[in-house]
Amino acid sequence: MLNLFVHNIVSEDGRSPVSVDNFLHEPLEKEQFDMVLCNPPFGLKNIEMLRISEYRGGFGISTRDSDLAYIELIFALLRTNGRAAVVVPNSVLFRGGRVQDIREALLKVCDLHTILLLPENVFYETSIATAVLFFDRVPSSDKPGTKELWIYDLRTNQHFTRRKNSLRREHLEDFVRCYNPENRHERKETERFRKFTYEELIKRDKYNLNITWLDATDQKPSERTTEDLNKRFTTWLASKQSSRPIPFTEEQFLWLERIRDRIVSDGKFEEQDFNRTPFEFDGGLVAARFLFGKELPTILRELNEVLGSD
Repeated sequence: MLNLFVHNIVSEDGRSPVSVDNFLHEPLEKEQFDMVLCNPPFGLKNIEMLRISEYRGGFGISTRDSDLAYIELIFALLRTNGRAAVVVPNSVLFRGGRVQDIREALLKVCDLHTILLLPENVFYETSIATAVLFFDRVPSSDKPGTKELWIYDLRTNQHFTRRKNSLRREHLEDFVRCYNPENRHERKETERFRKFTYEELIKRDKYNLNITWLDATDQKPSERTTEDLNKRFTTWLASKQSSRPIPFTEEQFLWLERIRDRIVSDGKFEEQDFNRTPFEFDGGLVAARFLFGKELPTILRELNEVLGSD
């Protein structure tokens, strides 16, 4: 898109195809598209954010979680039979609550035909593992839109860094061949590319789509894998929830996930880090202390112990 802007490439009516706006705040004109590609920012939280489903015809799932709101927005932007690809944090594949509702909607209302599992250290400013969801908006029907989901595992036994060993085009060549863009209905399973039927998927707990089948044979015991850290975080969260008189709110959970991601990225998290991006845009340390109260120091200490680097 930046290349289009710099080289003054415009659409047929003379308008630039590049615009700067916050699509989660301002309703757009009722324009829809045949294709939407999106790599949205992760973990944004803004209490002023409009609920997408209330004005854009999304899945009907109200949320203030930007990771989910972008998925609903993309769905709303698609014409019938339109195609989409969106990068999401890996937690979108397995979290419960509204995230589970979004996964169910993608399987039933859309044709969620492909997921690309990406490893850690692929994108700037975050070390977390991610995934790319490929889905089509299909005509309304009583039958589920997804018949089968193909998952490509580019994560297991793959180790990248953002500087010395960054993800490059050649690392994606096998995925492109397996995806078979000329006719994606003619695909073949490989070691890293597997097919799962709709019937298999709906039997999984909470529509969990974080599916792996490869053995991490070259994983060093000392390495902190995303799967291991997610398990540690989930275990800590369950223990914490059971000991609290009131469960964490959705807003608190979003902050906890962002704290987790920062610890995974930097190895530790301290109170002054709330005044860094992205927390500073949501009130920083003052907002964190208001949200968690006297629990905040204990929460940070425990999460650093559970997730921090040795």
